Amino acid sequence: MIAIHAVARAGARLAPIHPGWDEDQVAAFLETVGPDLFLTDGAGAPPGTAWSEAAGSLPGPSGVRLFARAGEGVRGARPEPPAGTDVLLSTSGTTGRPRVVCHSWAGLGANAVAAARRNRFGPGDTWLATLAWAHVGGLAVAIRAAALGGRIAFGPPRFVPAGVAEALGRLEATHVSLVPAMLHGLLDLGAPPPPTLRLVLLGGASTPPALARRATGAGWPIALTYGLTEMGSQVATGEPGERAAEPGVVGRPLDGVELRIGPGGEIEARGPSRALGILGDPAAAGEWLATGDVGALDARGRLRVTGRRSDRIVSGGTNVDPVEIEAVLVSHPAVREACVVGTPDEVWGEIVTAVVVARAASGGPASATLDASTPAEGAGTLAGPGGLLEWVEGRLGGARRPRRWWWVESLPRTPNGTVDRARIRRAASERSDWGGSPTGRKGT
Repeated sequence: MIAIHAVARAGARLAPIHPGWDEDQVAAFLETVGPDLFLTDGAGAPPGTAWSEAAGSLPGPSGVRLFARAGEGVRGARPEPPAGTDVLLSTSGTTGRPRVVCHSWAGLGANAVAAARRNRFGPGDTWLATLAWAHVGGLAVAIRAAALGGRIAFGPPRFVPAGVAEALGRLEATHVSLVPAMLHGLLDLGAPPPPTLRLVLLGGASTPPALARRATGAGWPIALTYGLTEMGSQVATGEPGERAAEPGVVGRPLDGVELRIGPGGEIEARGPSRALGILGDPAAAGEWLATGDVGALDARGRLRVTGRRSDRIVSGGTNVDPVEIEAVLVSHPAVREACVVGTPDEVWGEIVTAVVVARAASGGPASATLDASTPAEGAGTLAGPGGLLEWVEGRLGGARRPRRWWWVESLPRTPNGTVDRARIRRAASERSDWGGSPTGRKGT
């Protein structure tokens, strides 16, 4: 936390590293941004041999270590950030060369002020930090606190539901940021929210309506939000206590943010918090950002997000948005979580495939992992009166109805806690034993 403000005061650029990245991911990020200095905790060190430890390091469990590049020739060629860049944030952190978004402190500050106004965060309030600083939502908390005079509280270094629940009460937190998987964990504990808590900002992934209803019924003051790294965090957010009437509705855009729906239903945004561009590719001032997400604006100006363009399934010429199907699946009482992807099919191009986590108490087949060669079929949960097949048949028609099912113990996640949809799609697409399809039609 001190280092973030120290870098800003020094006029240097900040490039935070996610603690959940492995060594290869860290090395790829360092190679992409080419930093001059590397600051880590007392037990850490940068990967590779291109670094030398600087004087003043304090090795040990509670210390910090500072490393400098061993020579000028080590960095090699790198793309130049756009003029005015202060912060470089990775939007990947999973595989391949990172895509690095470049921001100014002024742009991030504009988002912080607008978000704090919507979230009703200011002097005297305490935001419990649960997201890493390398996540734009985590960094935004630090900027909001500095800009508005609020406090930051720190819970467990990694998300553990019991530890976060304890920290919320002990530290008298008024605000907290969560992704849906985190909220699931807290609700499963059965512990009520502390009386000081006024806002649970819920984003990072689509929030199933069933989860939102469960949370509000248990007294958790959730507000759904949609944001992205390229816009400095929040773009549209519901008012505290506002309940969405339909899946995907996240609220009105923040003050100063403009939204429109472009070709193919893609959400486009612009405003003072828009990034300066990506590394090596500056953006023009006032340029609309094509977000890659699909959605609509309702008559009240609220944004409804239905999924990613890249996640859209095309089955028999019909466009299918997975988020809408997932909302139907998780509304079934036997389903805890679901991820819907398209898998290749010779006839239809793609087949809607549901990867499902059953609730432990349902007697469902929570016995397979994503790496298992043969999934449990889950006949007890799929078939029969009240089963999942009957459930979806009454709610989803045609190409939107899942034809392939895979029961797993848990869904794989990215370091930010969101569902790793790309990994699920790869694993499901590599399967060839879908012969036990409950539709009775192999491959359809």
